[in-house]
Amino acid sequence: MKLCARVARLTAMICTITWIFSLVMSVHIVNNSEALAAAVAADGTPAYERRNMKNDAGAVPVAVKKRRRVVEISGPAELNQPDTEYILTRDVVAEGTAFTIKASYITLNLNSHTVTYDTRELGKGPKGAFGITISEFNLKDIAIVNGVIKQGAANGSGQAGGLGHNPVFAQGPEQLELAGLSITYGGKDISGLYVNYGSKIHIYRNTINDTGTIISNRHQGLDAVLIEHADADIHNNLVTRCRHRAFTFGSHSKAYNNDITIDSYATN
Repeated sequence: MKLCARVARLTAMICTITWIFSLVMSVHIVNNSEALAAAVAADGTPAYERRNMKNDAGAVPVAVKKRRRVVEISGPAELNQPDTEYILTRDVVAEGTAFTIKASYITLNLNSHTVTYDTRELGKGPKGAFGITISEFNLKDIAIVNGVIKQGAANGSGQAGGLGHNPVFAQGPEQLELAGLSITYGGKDISGLYVNYGSKIHIYRNTINDTGTIISNRHQGLDAVLIEHADADIHNNLVTRCRHRAFTFGSHSKAYNNDITIDSYATN
Protein backbone atom coordinates (compact mmCIF):
# COMPACT_ATOMS: atom_id res chain seq x y z
CA MET A 1 0.00 0.00 0.00
CA LYS A 2 2.83 2.40 0.83
CA LEU A 3 4.40 1.72 -2.56
CA CYS A 4 1.10 2.38 -4.35
CA ALA A 5 0.69 5.66 -2.47
CA ARG A 6 4.20 6.77 -3.41
CA VAL A 7 3.59 5.92 -7.07
CA ALA A 8 0.34 7.89 -7.01
CA ARG A 9 2.03 10.94 -5.49
CA LEU A 10 4.85 10.75 -8.05
CA THR A 11 2.36 10.47 -10.92
CA ALA A 12 0.45 13.51 -9.65
CA MET A 13 3.67 15.49 -9.35
CA ILE A 14 4.73 14.65 -12.91
CA CYS A 15 1.30 15.64 -14.25
CA THR A 16 1.47 18.97 -12.40
CA ILE A 17 4.96 19.76 -13.70
CA THR A 18 3.91 18.88 -17.26
CA TRP A 19 0.83 21.12 -16.99
CA ILE A 20 2.86 24.09 -15.69
CA PHE A 21 5.47 23.62 -18.42
CA SER A 22 2.79 23.63 -21.11
CA LEU A 23 1.57 27.00 -19.92
CA VAL A 24 4.83 28.81 -20.64
CA MET A 25 5.95 27.28 -23.93
CA SER A 26 4.82 25.24 -26.88
CA VAL A 27 6.69 21.93 -27.00
CA HIS A 28 6.70 19.40 -29.85
CA ILE A 29 8.40 16.04 -29.34
CA VAL A 30 9.17 13.54 -32.11
CA ASN A 31 10.87 10.19 -31.78
CA ASN A 32 13.56 10.55 -34.43
CA SER A 33 14.76 12.52 -37.42
CA GLU A 34 12.71 10.42 -39.83
CA ALA A 35 9.51 11.35 -38.02
CA LEU A 36 10.53 15.02 -38.02
CA ALA A 37 11.36 14.91 -41.73
CA ALA A 38 7.99 13.29 -42.45
CA ALA A 39 6.22 16.04 -40.53
CA VAL A 40 8.00 18.66 -42.59
CA ALA A 41 7.50 16.89 -45.91
CA ALA A 42 3.80 16.14 -45.52
CA ASP A 43 2.68 19.30 -47.28
CA GLY A 44 6.04 20.88 -48.08
CA THR A 45 5.77 23.38 -45.24
CA PRO A 46 8.11 23.19 -42.22
CA ALA A 47 6.21 22.03 -39.17
CA TYR A 48 7.10 25.13 -37.16
CA GLU A 49 5.41 27.37 -39.75
CA ARG A 50 2.13 25.53 -39.21
CA ARG A 51 2.00 26.23 -35.48
CA ASN A 52 -0.28 28.86 -34.02
CA MET A 53 2.30 30.48 -31.77
CA LYS A 54 3.37 33.93 -32.94
CA ASN A 55 6.66 34.82 -31.29
CA ASP A 56 8.37 36.85 -34.05
CA ALA A 57 11.58 34.79 -33.90
CA GLY A 58 13.64 35.81 -36.92
CA ALA A 59 10.77 37.78 -38.45
CA VAL A 60 12.43 41.20 -38.39
CA PRO A 61 15.72 42.51 -36.99
CA VAL A 62 15.71 43.57 -33.36
CA ALA A 63 16.53 47.11 -32.30
CA VAL A 64 20.29 47.70 -32.09
CA LYS A 65 21.80 49.11 -28.91
CA LYS A 66 23.74 52.22 -29.88
CA ARG A 67 27.27 53.04 -28.75
CA ARG A 68 29.54 56.06 -28.83
CA ARG A 69 31.64 54.71 -31.72
CA VAL A 70 30.78 52.72 -34.84
CA VAL A 71 33.36 50.46 -36.49
CA GLU A 72 32.78 48.44 -39.65
CA ILE A 73 34.35 44.97 -39.83
CA SER A 74 34.58 42.50 -42.70
CA GLY A 75 36.43 39.48 -41.31
CA PRO A 76 37.24 37.51 -38.13
CA ALA A 77 38.43 39.83 -35.39
CA GLU A 78 39.09 40.49 -31.73
CA LEU A 79 36.66 43.18 -30.58
CA ASN A 80 38.41 45.21 -27.88
CA GLN A 81 37.22 48.81 -28.13
CA PRO A 82 34.73 49.65 -25.38
CA ASP A 83 31.54 51.57 -26.08
CA THR A 84 31.58 50.50 -29.74
CA GLU A 85 29.06 49.11 -32.19
CA TYR A 86 30.84 46.76 -34.58
CA ILE A 87 28.87 46.40 -37.82
CA LEU A 88 29.56 43.45 -40.10
CA THR A 89 29.70 44.48 -43.75
CA ARG A 90 29.90 41.04 -45.41
CA ASP A 91 29.55 37.32 -44.73
CA VAL A 92 32.47 35.91 -42.73
CA VAL A 93 34.13 32.48 -42.86
CA ALA A 94 36.58 31.47 -40.12
CA GLU A 95 38.69 28.33 -39.78
CA GLY A 96 38.36 28.59 -36.00
CA THR A 97 36.70 31.30 -33.90
CA ALA A 98 35.11 34.16 -35.82
CA PHE A 99 34.83 36.86 -33.15
CA THR A 100 36.19 37.27 -29.62
CA ILE A 101 34.71 40.06 -27.49
CA LYS A 102 37.23 41.45 -24.99
CA ALA A 103 35.78 44.75 -23.76
CA SER A 104 32.62 46.06 -22.11
CA TYR A 105 29.80 48.02 -23.74
CA ILE A 106 30.09 46.36 -27.14
CA THR A 107 27.37 45.69 -29.70
CA LEU A 108 28.19 43.17 -32.41
CA ASN A 109 25.67 43.87 -35.14
CA LEU A 110 25.85 41.06 -37.69
CA ASN A 111 23.75 43.23 -39.96
CA SER A 112 21.88 40.28 -41.53
CA HIS A 113 25.14 38.60 -42.60
CA THR A 114 26.26 35.00 -42.05
CA VAL A 115 29.15 33.99 -39.80
CA THR A 116 30.50 30.49 -40.53
CA TYR A 117 33.04 29.22 -38.00
CA ASP A 118 34.97 25.95 -37.48
CA THR A 119 35.55 25.29 -41.18
CA ARG A 120 38.86 23.42 -40.69
CA GLU A 121 40.17 21.08 -38.00
CA LEU A 122 42.86 23.01 -36.11
CA GLY A 123 43.79 20.37 -33.54
CA LYS A 124 43.14 22.68 -30.58
CA GLY A 125 40.49 20.56 -28.86
CA PRO A 126 36.89 21.45 -27.95
CA LYS A 127 37.72 24.98 -26.79
CA GLY A 128 39.71 25.76 -29.92
CA ALA A 129 36.85 27.28 -31.88
CA PHE A 130 33.60 29.14 -31.22
CA GLY A 131 31.36 31.20 -33.42
CA ILE A 132 31.42 34.19 -31.08
CA THR A 133 32.94 34.10 -27.61
CA ILE A 134 33.15 36.38 -24.60
CA SER A 135 36.31 34.96 -23.11
CA GLU A 136 36.83 37.18 -20.05
CA PHE A 137 34.80 37.44 -16.87
CA ASN A 138 32.84 40.54 -15.77
CA LEU A 139 32.54 42.27 -19.13
CA LYS A 140 29.48 44.52 -18.99
CA ASP A 141 26.61 45.29 -21.36
CA ILE A 142 27.31 43.14 -24.42
CA ALA A 143 24.87 42.67 -27.33
CA ILE A 144 25.12 40.20 -30.24
CA VAL A 145 22.27 40.69 -32.69
CA ASN A 146 20.74 40.28 -36.14
CA GLY A 147 22.46 37.64 -38.22
CA VAL A 148 23.28 34.01 -38.87
CA ILE A 149 25.88 31.92 -37.00
CA LYS A 150 26.55 28.42 -38.26
CA GLN A 151 29.11 25.71 -37.64
CA GLY A 152 31.28 24.87 -40.61
CA ALA A 153 32.49 21.70 -42.30
CA ALA A 154 34.99 20.68 -39.59
CA ASN A 155 31.97 19.99 -37.36
CA GLY A 156 34.15 19.97 -34.24
CA SER A 157 33.12 18.30 -30.99
CA GLY A 158 32.43 19.63 -27.53
CA GLN A 159 33.02 18.09 -24.13
CA ALA A 160 30.44 15.74 -22.62
CA GLY A 161 28.61 18.63 -20.89
CA GLY A 162 28.24 20.68 -24.08
CA LEU A 163 31.20 23.07 -23.89
CA GLY A 164 33.28 23.55 -27.02
CA HIS A 165 32.67 24.63 -30.61
CA ASN A 166 29.49 26.43 -29.52
CA PRO A 167 27.95 29.05 -31.83
CA VAL A 168 28.04 31.45 -28.85
CA PHE A 169 29.95 30.94 -25.60
CA ALA A 170 30.01 33.64 -22.91
CA GLN A 171 32.02 33.51 -19.72
CA GLY A 172 30.69 35.63 -16.85
CA PRO A 173 29.06 38.60 -18.63
CA GLU A 174 27.15 41.22 -16.66
CA GLN A 175 24.19 42.05 -18.91
CA LEU A 176 24.18 40.15 -22.18
CA GLU A 177 21.69 40.39 -25.05
CA LEU A 178 21.46 37.63 -27.68
CA ALA A 179 18.69 38.45 -30.12
CA GLY A 180 17.63 38.21 -33.75
CA LEU A 181 20.08 35.37 -34.40
CA SER A 182 19.70 32.26 -36.54
CA ILE A 183 21.88 29.51 -35.07
CA THR A 184 22.83 26.19 -36.70
CA TYR A 185 25.28 23.63 -35.31
CA GLY A 186 25.69 19.85 -35.32
CA GLY A 187 28.99 18.64 -33.86
CA LYS A 188 29.25 15.89 -31.27
CA ASP A 189 28.42 16.97 -27.69
CA ILE A 190 27.66 20.62 -28.46
CA SER A 191 25.17 22.93 -26.81
CA GLY A 192 24.00 25.99 -28.73
CA LEU A 193 23.93 29.28 -26.81
CA TYR A 194 26.07 28.63 -23.71
CA VAL A 195 26.46 31.15 -20.87
CA ASN A 196 28.62 30.13 -17.91
CA TYR A 197 28.22 32.50 -14.94
CA GLY A 198 26.99 36.07 -15.29
CA SER A 199 23.85 38.10 -14.70
CA LYS A 200 20.99 39.76 -16.60
CA ILE A 201 21.10 37.45 -19.63
CA HIS A 202 18.40 38.29 -22.19
CA ILE A 203 17.83 35.77 -25.00
CA TYR A 204 14.94 36.48 -27.36
CA ARG A 205 13.68 36.19 -30.95
CA ASN A 206 16.33 33.68 -32.01
CA THR A 207 15.94 30.63 -34.23
CA ILE A 208 18.03 27.64 -33.12
CA ASN A 209 18.57 24.48 -35.17
CA ASP A 210 20.63 21.59 -33.79
CA THR A 211 21.39 19.16 -36.63
CA GLY A 212 23.45 16.74 -34.51
CA THR A 213 22.58 13.42 -32.90
CA ILE A 214 25.50 12.43 -30.65
CA ILE A 215 25.27 12.68 -26.85
CA SER A 216 28.11 11.01 -24.98
CA ASN A 217 26.66 11.54 -21.51
CA ARG A 218 22.89 11.59 -21.23
CA HIS A 219 23.08 12.51 -17.54
CA GLN A 220 24.89 15.79 -18.27
CA GLY A 221 22.88 16.24 -21.44
CA LEU A 222 22.94 18.87 -24.19
CA ASP A 223 20.84 22.01 -24.63
CA ALA A 224 19.87 24.47 -27.32
CA VAL A 225 20.31 27.13 -24.61
CA LEU A 226 22.44 26.37 -21.54
CA ILE A 227 22.61 28.91 -18.70
CA GLU A 228 24.82 27.98 -15.76
CA HIS A 229 25.20 30.09 -12.60
CA ALA A 230 23.36 33.08 -14.12
CA ASP A 231 19.89 34.58 -14.27
CA ALA A 232 18.25 34.71 -17.68
CA ASP A 233 15.09 35.89 -19.42
CA ILE A 234 14.45 33.52 -22.37
CA HIS A 235 11.45 34.25 -24.55
CA ASN A 236 10.06 34.35 -28.09
CA ASN A 237 12.61 31.90 -29.43
CA LEU A 238 12.02 29.20 -32.04
CA VAL A 239 13.93 25.93 -31.54
CA THR A 240 13.29 24.10 -34.80
CA ARG A 241 15.12 21.02 -33.54
CA CYS A 242 17.35 19.95 -30.65
CA ARG A 243 18.82 16.53 -29.94
CA HIS A 244 18.10 16.38 -26.21
CA ARG A 245 16.87 19.40 -24.21
CA ALA A 246 15.80 22.87 -25.23
CA PHE A 247 16.74 24.93 -22.16
CA THR A 248 18.60 24.39 -18.91
CA PHE A 249 18.73 27.25 -16.40
CA GLY A 250 18.54 27.96 -12.67
CA SER A 251 15.77 29.02 -10.34
CA HIS A 252 16.30 32.75 -10.93
CA SER A 253 15.64 32.49 -14.67
CA LYS A 254 12.40 32.36 -16.62
CA ALA A 255 11.33 31.07 -20.04
CA TYR A 256 8.06 31.83 -21.81
CA ASN A 257 6.47 32.01 -25.26
CA ASN A 258 9.11 29.77 -26.83
CA ASP A 259 8.28 27.31 -29.63
CA ILE A 260 10.30 24.09 -29.30
CA THR A 261 10.74 20.85 -31.23
CA ILE A 262 12.65 18.12 -29.41
CA ASP A 263 14.05 15.27 -31.48
CA SER A 264 15.63 13.49 -28.52
CA TYR A 265 18.40 10.95 -28.89
CA ALA A 266 18.64 10.24 -25.15
CA THR A 267 16.41 9.96 -22.09
CA ASN A 268 17.20 10.43 -18.42
